[in-house]
Amino acid sequence: MNQLTTSKPNRLFTFGCSFTQWHWVTWADIVAYDLDIPYYNFGNPGSGNQYIFNILTQAINKYQINQDDLVMICWTNSCREDRRFRDGWECPANIFHDINQMFNKDYAKKIIDFPVGSSVRDFATMDASRRMLDTLGCQYHMLSMSGFDLLDQWGLKFWDWQEINILTELKELYKDLTNKILPDFYQVLWDNEISNKFDINKKKINAEFNDHHPSPQEALDYLTTVFKEYKFNNSTVEKIDLIEEKWVEVNKQIYDHTRFGEESISTEELKIIESLETNFI
Repeated sequence: MNQLTTSKPNRLFTFGCSFTQWHWVTWADIVAYDLDIPYYNFGNPGSGNQYIFNILTQAINKYQINQDDLVMICWTNSCREDRRFRDGWECPANIFHDINQMFNKDYAKKIIDFPVGSSVRDFATMDASRRMLDTLGCQYHMLSMSGFDLLDQWGLKFWDWQEINILTELKELYKDLTNKILPDFYQVLWDNEISNKFDINKKKINAEFNDHHPSPQEALDYLTTVFKEYKFNNSTVEKIDLIEEKWVEVNKQIYDHTRFGEESISTEELKIIESLETNFI
């Protein structure tokens, strides 16, 4: 399906990780701005598919999501481990990445069995979400940050030949799900090479700027690629063009050491819309 909507929905609900909710405009913000409808963004930086699934089910119940709504989920990679503690959710991003302080690699392999066990878990989670949304009868789309094969968005590979066979079996078993998920950001924007993203950043910003999140313009480019039959309003395209210019300017100032502290990234400067209150358990 290359259309964003078949009819204008009453509300938009979005779910995902930092690709969905970040310091600057994301794909979710652009869709909300273009449709001009009430908008609830449940994206959470660092979150994995278990968090996304839990918050989706909570939102369905709390907001009584129905056939008049649009739901959009951006799944992330399977090598993430979300935990709910008494004081809230801990979502430390990719378990194999150096910044992850909650779990070590031995724990990842021995206790959770990444990537095989986590992939079996997440395919079931994503398929359950698909079936839930089918039952609700709402319009919905499933996107993906980096697809099923890229286990770490920084390019680390952990599949051996036996694990690849399991992944192939999972794709076949859940083919109705995989056919539903649109091409991922890494594939569409950077040909599955994070180095391509960093090369773009270096040319636009600074050699030290290695943030892997889509820029405002890249987010729009992704949407226009996967929703080929949908025409975004001229006002949306023009707004993103202006915010992209500001995004480049702000980040150049940061890396040129002319801008410091908490004011380095301003939501007001690099956002176009704010979501409504999105409380969860």
